[in-house]
Amino acid sequence: NGQIYTFGDGENGRLGHGNISNQLKPKMIEGFENIKSVSCGKYHTAFINENGEVYTFGNGRYGRLGHGNEKSQSDPKMIEGFKNIKSISCGNSHTTFINKNGEVYTFGNGEEGQLGHGNNSNQLEPIMIQGFIIVLVKTYLEKISKFYWTKIAIMNLNCFLTFSGF
Repeated sequence: NGQIYTFGDGENGRLGHGNISNQLKPKMIEGFENIKSVSCGKYHTAFINENGEVYTFGNGRYGRLGHGNEKSQSDPKMIEGFKNIKSISCGNSHTTFINKNGEVYTFGNGEEGQLGHGNNSNQLEPIMIQGFIIVLVKTYLEKISKFYWTKIAIMNLNCFLTFSGF
């Protein structure tokens, strides 16, 4: 049924149960079904529902939740204005997602250039990566994988495009 269960350290609400309690056993996040994709970062979690809407929760520092502020969320909260999202990846302190057109959006901690916007600025809400990457991603991108300071776009041409500040 596409339900989502979380367990472990509940600090900053990163388990999505409306509190900061630890969970020793898997517990279903109430009110959400038909979840298509989930990604967990060190301090936050994100998922995509069947409508392609993105929900995030956990530690909001650096804007990694994409809600235009740095507030933590203990309940899943939808990122307003985005639908038809196909893939999501949570890094240590940032988040990336791709829409159905292959456009890549990043937000959160940008201090090492890991957001791909050509600067070291934090982004409190999703910002589309501009430039040639969109053309490549739109045609070939299958999945985004994360490493703490570098993103790697894995393409079906068996080649890798990396970016960590242009």
